[in-house]
This record gives sequence, C-alpha cells and structure tokens, in this order.
Amino acid sequence: MIRVLSRTVGVVVVLVSLGAGLTPLGCKLATKDNPAVCVSDMDSDNCGPNGTCVNHMCVPKGGAGGAGLGKGGGLGTGGAIGTAGAIGTAGAGGRATPGSGGEGASAGAAGNGGAGGGGGTESPDGGVMDGPIDQGVPMDAPVDKPMCTANELSACTADKPFCSSGGRCVVCLTNANCPVSAPVCGADNTCGPCSAETDCSGRMTTPHCDTMTTHVCVACTADAQCMTADKTKPVCNQATHVCVPCLASKDCPDANPICDTSKQMCKGCASDMECTARGGSTPPHCDSTVTKTCVECTSSAQCTADAKKPICVKNACAPCTLDMQCATKLGANPGVCMFHQDGHCATDAETLYVQKPMAGCSGIGGPGTSASPFCVPQAAFDMAATSPAKTLIVLRGGVALANFEAAPAHGTELSVIGQDNAQISPGANVGIHLVGDASLYVRGVTVSGGTDIGIKAEQNTTLRMDRVYVYDNTLGGLVLAKASFEIVNSVFANNGQGVVGAASFGGVYVGTPPMGKVARFNFNTVVNNKDKGMACEPSSPSMGGLLLYGNATGESVNCAIDAMTSQSGGNPMFQPTTGDYHLTKTSPCTDFAKGIMPMPLDDFDGNARPLGMAADCGAYEFVP
Repeated sequence: MIRVLSRTVGVVVVLVSLGAGLTPLGCKLATKDNPAVCVSDMDSDNCGPNGTCVNHMCVPKGGAGGAGLGKGGGLGTGGAIGTAGAIGTAGAGGRATPGSGGEGASAGAAGNGGAGGGGGTESPDGGVMDGPIDQGVPMDAPVDKPMCTANELSACTADKPFCSSGGRCVVCLTNANCPVSAPVCGADNTCGPCSAETDCSGRMTTPHCDTMTTHVCVACTADAQCMTADKTKPVCNQATHVCVPCLASKDCPDANPICDTSKQMCKGCASDMECTARGGSTPPHCDSTVTKTCVECTSSAQCTADAKKPICVKNACAPCTLDMQCATKLGANPGVCMFHQDGHCATDAETLYVQKPMAGCSGIGGPGTSASPFCVPQAAFDMAATSPAKTLIVLRGGVALANFEAAPAHGTELSVIGQDNAQISPGANVGIHLVGDASLYVRGVTVSGGTDIGIKAEQNTTLRMDRVYVYDNTLGGLVLAKASFEIVNSVFANNGQGVVGAASFGGVYVGTPPMGKVARFNFNTVVNNKDKGMACEPSSPSMGGLLLYGNATGESVNCAIDAMTSQSGGNPMFQPTTGDYHLTKTSPCTDFAKGIMPMPLDDFDGNARPLGMAADCGAYEFVP
C-alpha cells in the first residue's frame, strides 16, 4: 500500500508499510501476518546479520548508499503518463531512499547508489506520483538467530532448548539442565565439569563430584556416602563410582558372608575355605546345609579352642550338658560331662576308675585306669587325696561296690559319677561318709541295703548330690550334720528310723548349715520311709519342689517347706505300672513347682526341666 506523505516541486516522498512480506520470528503462525499482535521485545542481535529491530519488529537493513533521485522524464503533454525512472542500487547501510518521479513521460536516470524512483504516473493535475520503493534485500530473507520467550520455545532447537532472560536460545539455565558428564551450567549458559561437591548437591542419584579424575557428578566417591544412601549397598566402587553391596567378602554381612565379585553381590557360603578366606573375626566353618553362614562349628569335633565349650550347639561351641555329648565326642572313657562345674568334657588324665569284675579281684585292683580299674572305691579316694590332677572318680556297675569315706583332697571338690547302674552296698557301714572339710559331688549312684545311714556329711563338709537313689538303709537315708549342701533330683525311700540327738527321722535329717554356705534341698522325692520323711533343725533353709508322701510318722517336722511349690501328704498319683515314683498326668505335682531358682537342667532320668508349663515337684518330670 502506498501513501503520499508530502509533495514539493515535482518531488514526492513516500513510505511503504512492510505488510505480510516479513514474518516477525518467534511469533505464532496464527498471528505472524498481524503486526499489531505479532511483535517482539528482543534486541537487534536476535534479528540476524541482515535485520534490525524497529518498533519491536525485525526488519531488513537498508543500504547506506546515495540518496540521489532518478531524474524524471519531461513533463508529458496533456497529462500523458511519464516514463518510469531507473531503479537505483541498494547500499550496504540504511534504508534506500526512493527516487522522485520523472517530469513528463520520459523516465529519469537512476540515482547513484540509492533506489531509483519508479516511473512517474501522470497525475490528474499534470504532476506525477511516486514510484515503489526497492527494499535492497528480499522481504522473506531468513534470520540466523531466532528470538524466543520463556512461554514460547518453539523457535529453540534441541542443542539449545532453553530461553535466556535476554531472549536467546541457550544450552542451559541451571545445573539441573546439564547432564552428569558436564554437570555445571556456567555464566555463558553452557554445561561444563564440576569442581566442588556443591556443584552436584542438587542431584538425587549423583550428588557427589569426582574432583580427582573425571570431574563429573557421581553416586559416590567414598564408602561413607553409600552407607547414608542405601545400607544394603555400603561400598563405593572407585572404578565406577557406584554404590554396590560388596567388592570383597569382608564387605558382606554375616547373614550372606561371601562376595560374588563377578556380580558384586553378597551370597551364602559354600565351604569352610570361603569363611577362612574372609578373614577378620569370621567364624571358620560354613554351615553349608542350612543357614549358608560362617559359624563357629558344625560339629563338636570342631570345638577345640576352649575346653569349657566342647559341644557344638546351634553352630556355636558351648558347655556340655549331658554325659552322652562327651561320650559321643571323646568316647566312653570317661564319657562324663562336668556340667556341675564348668561344662568341660572329662578326660582320662583327670579320672580314676572303679569297677568290680564279676569274677572278683585280688586286693584293691588298680592302678585305676579304665583298663585296670580299682576294685574298691576307697582305693581311688586315697589316691585322689594325694594326686591333685585326679578330681574325678567313675564308679561303674556290674557288682555292687563297698562303702567309702571322702576326706579332704588338696582343697578341691571331688566328683563321683556312677555309670551303668553303679551301686554301693555299704553293709554295716555308712555308704558315703564325708569327713573333715571334704567337698564331694555325687551323681548317678544308688546307695542301698546298709545297716547304718546311707549317706552322712559331717559338720564343715560340702555335699552336692544329683540323681542319687538312697533306699532301704536301716538307720535312715541322709544326714546333713551342719554341713553345706545342694541336693536335687534325688529319691529317699523305704529307709529305717535314724536318730540325731533327740530327733528321729526316716528319709532325711537337715541340720543348720554353716553361715554363708550353700544350703539347697529342692526337687526331691521323700516317700515311704519308716519314720518321718524329713526332720530339720529350726534354722534350716526354705526348701521347695518337694514331694513327700507315705512316710510312717509324718511327712516332716520343723522343716521350712514351701507349700506353694511342694506336695506333702496328698496322693501324688504315681504310675502304678513302673513300681517307682514317676508321675502321671493327673498328679498334683505336675507343673506345680513354679519359680524355684536355680532350677536343675534335668530330672532324675535326664529329662529336661521343665517339660510342661512349669517344673514338676519331686525328682521326676512327667513325660507325656
């Protein structure tokens, strides 16, 4: 569209609207032809080398050439149309200046460097109108650097996908726009390497900067960073800077102790060699069949480091609790578990053997080995009194043994263990007699048929008994004459009347123990004795878990028996078929002895205590 701006002596100056020939870049297609809507606030730099910014519009640059006017032709006669002037050539600078229309029908010559005027058209009044403007460059010439806004990025390309505050398409605006390989957005809006930990701190999976080598953001540079991120992957692989479960077996937890280095994953063990190679405090053996973990032991044969823990229990070396455990590990000689002391398995080096052969023996026999045992117990006790290494005497059954007297033995407790139904028939003597300040432990022995007292512990001695059967002794079963004692799981039955001072008894007499010494009488059965079951001095200790029944002149006198854990006098409902004192399910003793401590590990038969909700009173646990 052409508008006449002014007119002077044959020269007409005109301006031409740009119209739709130049599309303002960055505008939407729907409005690109409407300059009133499609405008840009970008600076001139965004209009490319061939454009400039005018009134928020990118327009081509005009020439800076001469402003000469084409000379019009002579004035036409009678208003004839003048001939158009020649077109001037566009300069390199500003906008071209149009030439003036020719005078008359003849066209004027083109101005030097400027855009020549168009051929004059005769005006109605004999003048001429201005010709069209030559813009100097094509109206649709491309611009090499598009403009953008934050809300309209369609002009930006994949390599520069973000719009800066200055309206330029750039690689990045913040670190978050950059990849881990070039994690830092610089002042020039390009991505580059990291140089400090803070450069990567905003990244979720790669929050640390490898400042030593690659200068990229990584998952880790130290193990401590992995422990914080994921406790199941506590190790930083320095080659890949990735947190992994393990690089070596020492990195793995005890539950999966071996590292599969090809997968950098922890797994269960398959052999002792793997556990040994793991090093450190790792147990040396592999439980390859169940837990797949490194353990202290898988058999008792592996428990050799600590003599007090000779038995493998649940993959750990522990003290023995049963004679059978030691017999299985070390053999039948002696086949004794010293659970009453420190839990070690006894050895031949500490043992003297007593056994009377069926054919009898000459003298006392000896020298007390398993192959050549003593024939009489007293010979073993006499040797033990002068041999500090000999602290165990094994009495083996077959033929009943004679009585013995236990004297002090170099300040050490002697242990007497009966095997194969070992029995002492004392005749006219006390079956087992403690004198001086002797200390004796007796287990698994029967003392019966004597015409004196079955067992007697004199004042200042210490007697411990477990699973001892004392019956049919004429002058009573057991006398504790101001001795220290611990008696459990034992039976006193059918013994005759004994007398201590003015007190008579049948089963057990309990004197006042020494001050500060142990005094326990728990989980014992006292039945069918021919006098009172128990007689005690008034200051005797409290006793619990007892079963007293059927004693001729009463169950007890002056004894502090705990009625909450003991049964005294009522029918205990023994099993009728066994002929002994085992309980039935309906016995009032079943699950009755609650809260007595310490509780023995087992009962007279070696059954664990308790088998039910609570321990049973008496020497036997009820076994369903």
